[in-house]
Amino acid sequence: SVPNKAETSYKAQSRTQFRDVMGININDYINTLRVNEFRRLLNDKDVSLEEAVERAGFQSMRTAYRCYKAVYGSTPRSK
Repeated sequence: SVPNKAETSYKAQSRTQFRDVMGININDYINTLRVNEFRRLLNDKDVSLEEAVERAGFQSMRTAYRCYKAVYGSTPRSK
């Protein structure tokens, strides 16, 4: 369904309030949580790289690596 103006306004306001309170936008916050989980899973010898990507909530390895680099400044394998 097409969202009405009130719904859109509410969503925008919620995102702004989140940013004001947390100091980070919600997408960056979620990606940071995913990257931290990805990093934790990479340290688990029983979890494959592909499984870590999936379990951390990323759609692709490329996205996982890009987000990881944005948070930690390097790719997981270059550290």
